[in-house]
Amino acid sequence: MQPLKKFDQYQKIATQLNQPVADKLTENDELSIVSEKSLNNLVQSIAQKQNKKIQLQLQQKGKERVPSAMLRSVRDIVVQLVRNAASHGVERSVDRALKSSAGKINVRIIADSNELSIVVRDDGRGIDLEAVKEKALASGKILPSVLNKMTEQEGFALLFEPGLSTATYSSLDSGRGMGMLAVKKMLQSLNGRISIAQATGEYCQFTVRLPLKETSLIDVH
Repeated sequence: MQPLKKFDQYQKIATQLNQPVADKLTENDELSIVSEKSLNNLVQSIAQKQNKKIQLQLQQKGKERVPSAMLRSVRDIVVQLVRNAASHGVERSVDRALKSSAGKINVRIIADSNELSIVVRDDGRGIDLEAVKEKALASGKILPSVLNKMTEQEGFALLFEPGLSTATYSSLDSGRGMGMLAVKKMLQSLNGRISIAQATGEYCQFTVRLPLKETSLIDVH
């Protein structure tokens, strides 16, 4: 399969997962990369179904610097990362111990002349890396000797592999287990990078960086 066809395939997966949310992100909001109202509606819908309280904060600027051909992918990436934060990151109010009862998701989307950065941070439980590794081991796709030598970032990378998500990540609200894989493939096709920072019981932050110069959906590696 050619690289462009692969990109189209994974973008189609992401689009199917995130519609009609991604479409609503564009409605009546010509100056914004995403619609704050529609993104907040998504968060509150998940919160209501999972008996959570969540506050969304969104900062964005620089839409005029983002090529129109990239906007759909950018919105799909934002929607999926926010889905994961709301569904998997933020705890229920009764589980937040000494924290405020309402969880917080902060989203920052900033484009300058060279780069688009997307930061999605929640003040939830963080990532249970041991649970992720156990799922990887149980899948038979990785050897214990390899698993034991993994760095933290290599362990986080397992979240983007098919069939290696935790039960929470495979829920409908967080993308049916395919959302992060679609994000990974879109980032590869856009020459983007993603990093994860977290502290157990305190926060989790995904940071995406996409080059804006010499970027084309046709020139895919």
